[in-house]
Amino acid sequence: MKAVSGTPHRWPFLDWSLVQPGYQHMPRSPKYGNVPHGISIRSQPAHRSVPWLRADRPWEEQALGKSQSLIYENGIYRLWYEAAARDYNWRSSDLTDYSHRLCYAESSDGVNWHKPNLGLVEFRGDRNTNIVFDRTHNGGRACLGGTVFVDPVAPAAERYKHLFLGAEPRTWQMQGAVSADGLQWTPIAEPLIDGFMSDTQTTAHYDPVRRRYVGYFRTWMAGGVPGSSFRSRQSRRSISRAETADFRNWPHPETTAYLGVAHHPCHDLYTNAHALYPGRDDLHLFFPAQFSREKDTLQVHLATSRDGVRLEYFGDRPVVPIEADGAGDEKRVYAGVGIVPLGTDTVAVPCSRWHHTHNEDTAEEFREEYQGEYFWATWSTDRFAAVEADERGFFATPVFDDPLAALSVNATTYPAGEIRVQLTDETGVPIEGYAFAQCDPVRGDEIRHPVTWRGRPEISVHPERPLVIQFRITRAKLYALYTA
Repeated sequence: MKAVSGTPHRWPFLDWSLVQPGYQHMPRSPKYGNVPHGISIRSQPAHRSVPWLRADRPWEEQALGKSQSLIYENGIYRLWYEAAARDYNWRSSDLTDYSHRLCYAESSDGVNWHKPNLGLVEFRGDRNTNIVFDRTHNGGRACLGGTVFVDPVAPAAERYKHLFLGAEPRTWQMQGAVSADGLQWTPIAEPLIDGFMSDTQTTAHYDPVRRRYVGYFRTWMAGGVPGSSFRSRQSRRSISRAETADFRNWPHPETTAYLGVAHHPCHDLYTNAHALYPGRDDLHLFFPAQFSREKDTLQVHLATSRDGVRLEYFGDRPVVPIEADGAGDEKRVYAGVGIVPLGTDTVAVPCSRWHHTHNEDTAEEFREEYQGEYFWATWSTDRFAAVEADERGFFATPVFDDPLAALSVNATTYPAGEIRVQLTDETGVPIEGYAFAQCDPVRGDEIRHPVTWRGRPEISVHPERPLVIQFRITRAKLYALYTA
C-alpha cells in the first residue's frame, strides 16, 4: 500500500481495503496465513446536538426543507437551506407550484445562527428576507432539492454553483444557477438535464481526482431495473450518478446504489447526502436516509466509497436513528450536505428532524404548522466506521511499500480489552523487536495512541523493506491508523 498523494499517513477503516483476506497454508507459496477472524467492520453512531435552527419566518411557515448545503469558509459556517410557505403545492398539476425558496444563514461557532436581511428576494411585499433564490428569479420555474457547492476551477463570477430540480409546465428538468458570492444568483437558461426528475436533494461537487463535475441523483428501480416513472408504486428509490466536464451539460444519470435482497423489501434509499471525506479528495462518504414504508419513518445510514462509484452500504443499523426508535415525537431524520469541523477533533453533518411521518407530511391537518428543525450529527475525527472485535480478533494489513517510522492508532478498548501490534515481512515472519510479545498493549480511548514496543515508538527497519502490520484486538474498536 502507498500513501495517497497529498494525504499521507492517514488510513481510516471504511471497508475491507485495509484488511488482508489472507490464505491458509499453500504448498510452494511463501505467502500464507493472515486469515482474519473474530472481527467485523461496522458504522459508528453519531452524537446529536440540540436543534440550532428552527422555522420562525413567514416564508418558512410550512416547513424548513430537508435540503441543506453547508460550507465552512474563512472561519464562518455558511448554510443554504430550503423553506416552504403555504403557497407550496406539491399536488399541483402545474409543476411550477412545486417549489421551495433557497434561504441563507450563517454562524461563527456553529451554535448561534443569524438569518440576515439581505434585501435580495421579496416575500409578500417585504424585501427584508434571507431568501437568495426562488422561482421569481428562475423565470417562474420551480426549484427544489438543490445543493450549493464551491467550484474551485470556475471563474470568479461562477465560483458558487447550484444544481436543483426545476420544471417548465408539465416538464421536469435538472436546472442550475451560478453566483460570485453565493447570495446573488444568475439562473442558467438551458436545462442541465432535460426530461429527468430527481425529487430529493440532488448533490453535486467538483471532483479534483477525476477533474470533472459529479452529481448524485434519485432514480427508481423496479425488480433491479431502472423504472420509467417515479409514480410507479412498484418501484423503489435508489441513488444514481452522472459526471461531466461541462457543468451546463450532463448525461442522464445511471443507478449506482439500491437496496437488494440483503435488505427489507419495503425499504428505499431516500436521499444520498454525499460529501468528500474530511481532508481527503480520494474518499467519499454518503449519509442516505433509509425509508421504511412499513413504519413510515426515515433514519440516516452510512455508505462509503473509494472511487465515488462503488458504494459500501452499512445498512444494518442507522448512524442517526430517530429518537427512541419512534417512541417519542420524532418520526424522520435526514442528513444534509457538508462535513465541517466543529471544535477540536470533531466533525459535523447538518441534519433535519421532523415530528410527522413521511405520509403525514402531506396531510392537510399538518400543513398549518411550522415544521422541521436542524441539528448536528457529530463524530470524533476518523470515527465513521471501525474494525471491531467483541471478544478476540486478528487481522493483517496489505503490504506497506512506503517506509514506516512510527505508528499510531485511533482506537477504543473496553474493560479487559486491548490491542497489540506486530510487524512482519511479506511472508508473515515477525520483524525482530516488533513482535506481539514486545508490543506494549494499547488500552483506553484515544484518537492518536502511539504504538510502542518495550517503550520504543520508533520503527527502525530498512526503508526499502516491505512490511505488513498485524493486529490482535480484544474487546476493542479500531477506527484508523496513522503512519509516519
